[in-house]
Amino acid sequence: MLRTSTSKILLSLSFLSLSLVVQAQEPMYKKYALLDSGYRVYYSGDYEMAGNIFFSALKDANEKNNLEYLAETYRLLGEVNRASNNKPYALKYLNEAERLFNQISNDYGLAYTKNRKAAVYLQWTDTLEMKTYLRSSIKICRDNGFKEILYNNLILEASYLYNNRKDFAAAFPVLYEAVALGKESNLEQDFPYLYNNFALAYRYTKQYDSALYYAQLSLEYARKYDVMSYMSAACGQLSLIYGEGFQDYQKAWEYERLFRIYYDTLYKESREREISEIVENYRIELKEEQISGKNKVIRLTITMMAALGVLFIVTIIILVRMYRQRKKLRESELMLKDTNMLKDRLLSVLSHDLRAPVATLQSTLDLVMMDGVDKDQLDIIFRDLSVRIEQTGQLLDNLLVWIKSQVLQLEVRKEQINLGSEISRVQRLYEPAIRQKSLIFIVEVNDEDRIFADLEMFRLVLRNLLSNAIKFSSKAGKISISLSQFSDEVALKIQDEGRGISTKMMKKIFENNEIRTAGTNEEIGTGIGLSVVKHFVELNNGRIEVESKEDKGSTFTVYFPKS
Repeated sequence: MLRTSTSKILLSLSFLSLSLVVQAQEPMYKKYALLDSGYRVYYSGDYEMAGNIFFSALKDANEKNNLEYLAETYRLLGEVNRASNNKPYALKYLNEAERLFNQISNDYGLAYTKNRKAAVYLQWTDTLEMKTYLRSSIKICRDNGFKEILYNNLILEASYLYNNRKDFAAAFPVLYEAVALGKESNLEQDFPYLYNNFALAYRYTKQYDSALYYAQLSLEYARKYDVMSYMSAACGQLSLIYGEGFQDYQKAWEYERLFRIYYDTLYKESREREISEIVENYRIELKEEQISGKNKVIRLTITMMAALGVLFIVTIIILVRMYRQRKKLRESELMLKDTNMLKDRLLSVLSHDLRAPVATLQSTLDLVMMDGVDKDQLDIIFRDLSVRIEQTGQLLDNLLVWIKSQVLQLEVRKEQINLGSEISRVQRLYEPAIRQKSLIFIVEVNDEDRIFADLEMFRLVLRNLLSNAIKFSSKAGKISISLSQFSDEVALKIQDEGRGISTKMMKKIFENNEIRTAGTNEEIGTGIGLSVVKHFVELNNGRIEVESKEDKGSTFTVYFPKS
């Protein structure tokens, strides 16, 4: 019972040894730092870390576009998956390695890849595929003198012969050739495995002396290289050989005890490694849970911040819309207020300012129609009537222009204006009023003097300013119009010697308010003339100034650009 158990354990150790031996020295991976580092980790048994290193190498090889580097990386990834008992991925990566080695005609890499594929099929007892790839690899090795790979192929073939077929006679020549190649290639670190296989084969064929010799050699080399699995396997063989072949049960028991010690130590190390892996996996899972928890908090925080951001933006949009609506409402209110003021102003002008001159005209006509009015009196009446009609026309002009400026957007059409010609025109217009008051009218403007402005607007400005000067001048008073030239503008000055303007009124004369002041002969006015004057002057990029003293007269100066 004891020996049967030992035999089963030895068989499992044989496959473990196979896994180690077939990882023979491969010079190609040593060309690349990542592969060399990964192979060392793989040989130590840490397949997961080795796989991670090889995946890094895969990325590096792709970036460098090095096909040899890439093919060798795929081969090692296949080997890691074979050792991890992952057949589908092992074959996937080895097939890709085989394709690339074929593409670049690299026989060395191709032979080694076929050797690894044979090991995969042997591990999963697919002997037909195993033999196909093994024979192909052996042929390439013999044709090209690849001794290290041939050495691995021979070990693989011997393992198949005595473990699967139990054909020990056929296994011996293969083992002898493998030993010769191992010595030639200085691969004696694998001799414990080879010598143990010799001992196994000789024990099965009951050649116990030879079996004992090779089992002792196996233990010697195993101790030399301190490989626990080989030491355990060699002691197991020695126990069986002494018990079965020599009936020396004392030595059989001693080696059985050593076998158990080595095996238990090996198993304990394996269990400790498994426990360490479990603990490490637990730590990793715990850390991942902590990271996951933190990530949830971060995601929740980001979600809340995003929601707050959206809420903030929506609030801003609502506030902006409310502001715009309120602004439009205020503008509408102001527009309505202005419209009401315009309506009230028009009603006031129509009911008072226009009604008065019409009534005067009616009275004058009634007087003319009466009998007993001589010719001299008629002349006086008609001169007065002419002045009043002119004043009423002026009032209507101002009223219409003012209404237009309040309701419509006026278009300014500037041109060069001859000042002398325009002043003469306005003077003729007001000649009756000037004669009626016996005013002295002085013009100090040359015919060549010009300004740059809208003609119709300028005429209204000039008419209003001259009309005011006449209106507020006393009889036999003086009105003068003069022009001053500057570098980029001209100043038109209209001066009278009338009643002047009070300080209080000076602040309001240009406002768009109803300010009625009767002239020295009780001339009528709408109170809107000067506000229109100021508006039109500014539309033409000009400005207006006024200087006045009560009972001493006023001076209005209008500035216009030359061009």
